[in-house]
Amino acid sequence: MKSQCCIFFDPFSIAFTSSSKSIDDKLCSFFAGYECDKLPDLTINIDTCGSMPDSLLSSIESSIPVIDENKFEIGPGIIRGTRNTVEKLMSIVVHDDFFLQPTLNIFQVFLYLVYYTLCYEQEIQSCFIHGCGLVYKCRPYLFIGPHGSGKTTLGLLSRGRIMHDDQILLRVYDNKIYINSPPLSSKDNLRCFQDKSLQIDKIFVLHKATKCFTKSCSKEKAFISLYNEIVLPLNLISVDEKMAKKTKFDLCYAILKSAKLFDLHFTLDIDFNDCLV
Repeated sequence: MKSQCCIFFDPFSIAFTSSSKSIDDKLCSFFAGYECDKLPDLTINIDTCGSMPDSLLSSIESSIPVIDENKFEIGPGIIRGTRNTVEKLMSIVVHDDFFLQPTLNIFQVFLYLVYYTLCYEQEIQSCFIHGCGLVYKCRPYLFIGPHGSGKTTLGLLSRGRIMHDDQILLRVYDNKIYINSPPLSSKDNLRCFQDKSLQIDKIFVLHKATKCFTKSCSKEKAFISLYNEIVLPLNLISVDEKMAKKTKFDLCYAILKSAKLFDLHFTLDIDFNDCLV
């Protein structure tokens, strides 16, 4: 008998089914806190096979999907699947030990691809951006920046509620920016379910410094900062990287039309009431 786990993947709901108790337990653990009772936009059935590819490490390094009409393979050989758009159904085959490292990273890549596929099909402007989302004094904020720039550190210093310490869903709708926490792995297990997205009008690019201050980003720097932190929107319909990069460019311009970017230079004794303007 197959069990089902339905999660909120803003703005979508996705159901996962499996007849393997091992896979079901791991799905419940991976998505803990993001369960919902909404009618799914997509159902993904997971079956298991007996063995992993012989060249596992080389397979993991190549995560761009191979697509043949409604069939796809990621890894290659780590995930094999099919899509049925009419029935809103997807089936994948994985090894029973799939949810252990390092193959767990491929599952996250798969979830990127699934999400971007749904966005493509429904013409929704949404993306994954490397950053830390924070709710501070009932207001949401988004901090972005390269690895080591202090996103998680600043979130913890705020004593606010961290939405996700590593990646955020960012959606452009009606000339407004909304953010939410994705049901994906977080670096320090800091993530928090949001039943709806939160509107923001400012994005902060972080810099560790010797004094605290904020200043507006130039348009050029703001664009580069966004582009560097958005996960390339490849999907399970097309692996055209040139088109994906154009979509990424369009997303950056749409974000810049709807939000302002600030450089936030901070120290460990930052006063948030002064800096989060």
